[in-house]
Amino acid sequence: MRRAELVGLQWKYVNLDKATLEVRETLVAIRNKFVHSENPKTATSARVINLTADCVAMFRVHQQAQELEKAAYFGSWAEPSLVFTTELGKRLDPSNLRREHRLLIKKAGVPMITLHELRHTFGSLLHARGGDLKVMAAQMGHTDVAFFINTYVKPLEGKTKKAAFGLEDLTRLADEEAMD
Repeated sequence: MRRAELVGLQWKYVNLDKATLEVRETLVAIRNKFVHSENPKTATSARVINLTADCVAMFRVHQQAQELEKAAYFGSWAEPSLVFTTELGKRLDPSNLRREHRLLIKKAGVPMITLHELRHTFGSLLHARGGDLKVMAAQMGHTDVAFFINTYVKPLEGKTKKAAFGLEDLTRLADEEAMD
């Protein structure tokens, strides 16, 4: 998901029983003011995303923690519909999301990767797993398969080695046929 889609995500668009979330709205900060859009970046950005069991479990934990935080503030929670907020329930500024992400990456001790790079990595891994390219592009919020491939799909080391070995097999078969 795009950063604006994450910070604009509302609980009414998350269905944990069906393991889906709908991208329907975004939230962006322009000159330190929040602009809420009822339309995502493009018409094709509005989409349903299927969630893994792990994602559903994490959303449930997050939802429960958020409910406890709301209760602690006795109804003064600023944005009760948003999935991702500050500790006081206010809209999450996209730059704060970026900062929190960096802190989590550092705490985990893994190589630094931006939220946008995570999106690209997801696209590459989705492609490496195989399947319908139109479905993959739609999950990323695009209808143009060529754009999806050119923008998000990067060759993965294991796949390039496999392609090289496949080429070796083809040349060996060609040599064998030439000898017959």
